[in-house]
Amino acid sequence: MQSMALRISPVPGDGSAHNGASDKIGFIVSKIVDLEREINTDIDRLIELKVEIESVIAAVNDNTLETVLIKRYINYKTFEQIAVETHYSYMQICRLRGKTLNQVKML
Repeated sequence: MQSMALRISPVPGDGSAHNGASDKIGFIVSKIVDLEREINTDIDRLIELKVEIESVIAAVNDNTLETVLIKRYINYKTFEQIAVETHYSYMQICRLRGKTLNQVKML
């Protein structure tokens, strides 16, 4: 999008009517660049957070609990989906999650 915005140039002419358009285009391009920087900063922060979450999950000493955490916090599955995939009841998944969170607090 930025490369497309940078290719936009004012139409040649006397300049009087196009200065405002040129200023507007410059402002828009500047805004796009600023938003891209902000998005990239957010992406970097989220990647760091995901790595931290993965390391906490990896420290859990139970494969079942680890699986529940990965499905929930890495794969963004609902508790219902996790229950179906793991062949546990919804209530059992909730209990496992609670047990896991207690383990994680102790780390």
